Amino acid sequence: MWPQFISEYLSQYGYMDYYLEAVSSATASTQVKSVLQAATIKGDFVADNVELIDIDDAQFARYYFPLRDYRGDQDPSLKPVGFVLVWHEVSDLVAAFKSSVWINIVYAICGFIVLESVLLWFFNREFRLFIAEQEATIDGLTGIYNRRYFDKSLGHEMLCANRSKADLALILCDVDYFKQYNDHNGHVDGDRCLKQVATIISQVLQRGSDWSARYGGEEFATVLPGTNLEGACLFAERIRIAVESAHIPHGASTVGPWVTVSIGVACSSADKQCSGCCELIRAADKNLYKAKLAGRNIVVAEAAEIPT
Repeated sequence: MWPQFISEYLSQYGYMDYYLEAVSSATASTQVKSVLQAATIKGDFVADNVELIDIDDAQFARYYFPLRDYRGDQDPSLKPVGFVLVWHEVSDLVAAFKSSVWINIVYAICGFIVLESVLLWFFNREFRLFIAEQEATIDGLTGIYNRRYFDKSLGHEMLCANRSKADLALILCDVDYFKQYNDHNGHVDGDRCLKQVATIISQVLQRGSDWSARYGGEEFATVLPGTNLEGACLFAERIRIAVESAHIPHGASTVGPWVTVSIGVACSSADKQCSGCCELIRAADKNLYKAKLAGRNIVVAEAAEIPT
């Protein structure tokens, strides 16, 4: 086109920097003008040149590629002589994409809710199982293991000791004149006394493998895997001293002014093992009885004998 014609035409339409020669219809003319006005020509074609534009509530994908003459092919630094601009409507694709996004969001929310529900159910179940196990193995008053756990676990400890040919010691403690303590102070104070004694025994425990249980009433049992008779006696003496040193008043005791314990100790040694738990318990209970006959607040220990 003549430069003069272009300058005169563009001067009539100051908002345009292009010349529209012909279109197929008035509707197409409006669309072409809208697309050209939205065009942002930057240079050579790259992926970023593909754009999504909105025209009259419709979405169009617009892209272009440059046109070069002979000189442009020889010298890429020269500007293109023109561009081919292409566009087509993608409203249905955009709507489908938005719909799929919302569907995925809904699925994600539903999946999250289901996952959280499953995890919540699982954790509640595990918590209930934990509570049930605690109630089944922990003494409700003292907070240490109960008789049920003792009967079950001592057999396991004995089996492990026999297999590894290791020592296994058992300590039985009995609170001296506890019936008189209850009669003199009341059952509320009696329960508090048992809690204090259980706490003292637990504090004396030094190894993770050692454990104690409420054997019954005012009796406590302590199991010491891998401990010989001499070591168990030292441990039992520390328990006796710790209980007496706690200075829990006992006005009905003939032993002294404080709560004390009598202790029986037995051990299944590596070279002289018991054939079962009953012999070990019987030996410790026998020594506990001897401690009571000897005046209480003492430790009596003998190795457990193998039944003939």
